[in-house]
Amino acid sequence: MPVSGNRMPMDEFYECRATDPGQPWHLKRVVRPGGFWGRGAGLLARPTLRPDEALWLEPCGGIHTWGMRYPIDVVFLDGKRRVLRIVNNLPPWRLAFAPKGTRGVLELRAGAAAGLTAGRKLQFRQGEAASER
Repeated sequence: MPVSGNRMPMDEFYECRATDPGQPWHLKRVVRPGGFWGRGAGLLARPTLRPDEALWLEPCGGIHTWGMRYPIDVVFLDGKRRVLRIVNNLPPWRLAFAPKGTRGVLELRAGAAAGLTAGRKLQFRQGEAASER
C-alpha cells in the first residue's frame, strides 16, 4: 500500500465496472481507504458521494450507517468480486449484515447500485485518473 511522506497509509483509487453481460454499470472513482483510521471512519470523514463514486472496504464483514446524514446503497462482494447481495437505500442509523462468503463491501450513493444484481462480477482497475475529484 502506498505511504505518504509521514509514513501514514494513503487511499488507493480505482475504476470499477461489471464485466459480465447485462446492463452496463460503471463507477469512475472508487476509493479504497488506507489504514485503520481511514477504514474505521468510512464515509463519515468524507464528502457526500457523487453518483459515480464509491467507498470500497476489503476485508469487511458488515457495515453500519450510524452517524450518517444520508442513505446509501451497499454491495457485498465475495473473494472473486462477485456480487452476493445488494442493500438499496439503507437509511442512517442502521446495520447491514454481510451474507456468508463476503470479502468486501462497496458503499455507494443511494440509487447508484441500480443495474447491479446478485451474481454479477465486478472488475477493479487502479489508476491515477480515478484519483481526481
